Amino acid sequence: MVRTVTSSRVRAPIIAAAIAALVIVLSAGCGSDNAAAPDDASSGSLFKSSLTVQPGEPDNEIPVIVRAGDTFTKDSFLNAGWKTSKQLGADEVDGATSAWYGFHNQRDIWLWIYETNEGATNVGAPIARAAIKKIKSNPVYARGYKDYMIVGNVVVLCELEIAICEGMVSEL
Repeated sequence: MVRTVTSSRVRAPIIAAAIAALVIVLSAGCGSDNAAAPDDASSGSLFKSSLTVQPGEPDNEIPVIVRAGDTFTKDSFLNAGWKTSKQLGADEVDGATSAWYGFHNQRDIWLWIYETNEGATNVGAPIARAAIKKIKSNPVYARGYKDYMIVGNVVVLCELEIAICEGMVSEL
């Protein structure tokens, strides 16, 4: 097995490109038809409720929920080995108190932190499900966020598969 070490100078552009790709994919269907709309606040966020499931679409997917009675912070995940890279503005993810991008074992993981498990389940889960559905439907992005789980008050988006997040969560 060959193991490569990526310097932070190389990793930063890769992360920036991955975030840019995620923004492009998620915002492609969210904007207004009006060409002058880019300055409009309603077209700016990639994780807003405009990504929720549309009326008439099936929405019977039940997320993996663990430790529903616990409350976690960014530091909880840092102590479990997650590395932070970037924070989104509090208004970028509907209902979240904070949103963080980072990685664990060389895989990208987003954390959307809510006040309660109910907020993560009722507000965050539908947005995560819609965002992942959008990514999965675009064959250009074979790699990307393929699953998510709810850990207490946090929605955790997982690159490639849920096992990546489960490994990190087992360290909490």
